[in-house]
Amino acid sequence: MKSHKIALIPGDGIGVAVTEAAWEVLGRAADGAGFKLEGTSFPWSCDFYEKTGAMMPHDGIETLRGFDAILLGAVGWPKRVPDSVSLHGLLLPIRKAFVQYANIRPHRLLPGVEGPLRALSTSSASARTPRANMPAPAGASITARPTRSRSRPRSSRARASSASCVSASSRRVSAAASLLP
Repeated sequence: MKSHKIALIPGDGIGVAVTEAAWEVLGRAADGAGFKLEGTSFPWSCDFYEKTGAMMPHDGIETLRGFDAILLGAVGWPKRVPDSVSLHGLLLPIRKAFVQYANIRPHRLLPGVEGPLRALSTSSASARTPRANMPAPAGASITARPTRSRSRPRSSRARASSASCVSASSRRVSAAASLLP
């Protein structure tokens, strides 16, 4: 029987419960499909950060390379640990090391669920939404609306850096989207 090694990183808050439920569903799916899942759980979270001063050990990425997949829960607890710490200490290193530059989210209508698209049939309404999985590099700024925190406008060099980052990210996500069925 084929077996797959899965790294489980439940993360923080709701991530723990969601990862536990997802693991149960994956286990049942594996049983039904005739393969086995072997899970190894890692405590890498904001709790881990508060105890050790790091979101994951220095060899965390190398440890994860030994697995076939990673089941990553919600990570972050801004009241306890700044988002920048969880982002740069765990999420981005994992995304960069495993080239997870696009997040593909499937959407479909479910039978019996009322919603604004209910006039469509469940077979005709299906979409996948690709979105960038990585924020802009340090110094670049991507915002949905103008911020008022700047006392003076950014230089043309900073604007060009932001535009370049957005353009590169858009190209990567567009390339990933073109591969979708």
